[in-house]
Amino acid sequence: MPARYEIAKTYPSRGPMQQYRLASSCSFACFRCHQAKTSKLVTVANGSWSSLLCNGCYGRLVALHDIKAGADPVEEKASKLADRLLELASREDVEAASRLLLVRRAQARLLTAAGLRFLATSKVVAEGLSGHTDLDWSAAVIGLGKAFEVELVHRVVEPLRAACSGVDLSSDIIDKDLGSLARYCSGRHPTPPSIGSVRHALQTAENSKVRAASSPLVRAFHAVSRRWPKADWLTRADGGLAAIEELTTRYRNRAAHTDVLTKQDYNDCLELVAGNGGVLWELILSTSGRE
Repeated sequence: MPARYEIAKTYPSRGPMQQYRLASSCSFACFRCHQAKTSKLVTVANGSWSSLLCNGCYGRLVALHDIKAGADPVEEKASKLADRLLELASREDVEAASRLLLVRRAQARLLTAAGLRFLATSKVVAEGLSGHTDLDWSAAVIGLGKAFEVELVHRVVEPLRAACSGVDLSSDIIDKDLGSLARYCSGRHPTPPSIGSVRHALQTAENSKVRAASSPLVRAFHAVSRRWPKADWLTRADGGLAAIEELTTRYRNRAAHTDVLTKQDYNDCLELVAGNGGVLWELILSTSGRE
């Protein structure tokens, strides 16, 4: 600890963060927001006094830590973390990152506004963590997963819901493999199903001959997907099904728990989602109609 910091009070640690009240105000640069601050309250990340957080950034990161450490199901925690992620970057920085994405990646122009925002916010948060490889990169990883999730809902779930308008889905609602998706498509549940539930329903639609013959939901999916020349990717074991499984189990679920994700985890997830041949671009291609 540098000699200029005289500790008056030590607060309970929160994950890798330790907050202190100093005997007198000191000036320092917050390593996350890069702004010059003067305060008696400082927070040390991972025991390094060269990585100080201002009180505002500390509050935002504590909120993320508390969600990760909570007892909510992983889907709920991932959703809450995604909402908090959007608070970690300024609108100006996100807009600048969005413009850069649109210039560098032609497919980005096909993303929804929400998908582009999550992808850009993830990049901004990651840039703020650069140079701090020992910190938790979970928030940036959550943003990548959320970008894929909102596009999956927009491109697959919503067209399916529209195709099911006026269709009796009673038999699908009580189906253990299709129920979650069927409840949303029937209007009985207000929010889209989890990404894992969508994956399971797609797998069932592809592999179950019984459902293919009896399920109105599966028939509607097949009717919708026939409009997409490359829709086979969605239900291939080595295509969309594998992509969702890897994204959720290797990255999203770990980021939503108390695991500390690294810069390498983020880079690997970024390559999976938005690299050359990334699953985000494969999703767009597989759900696009004939030109």
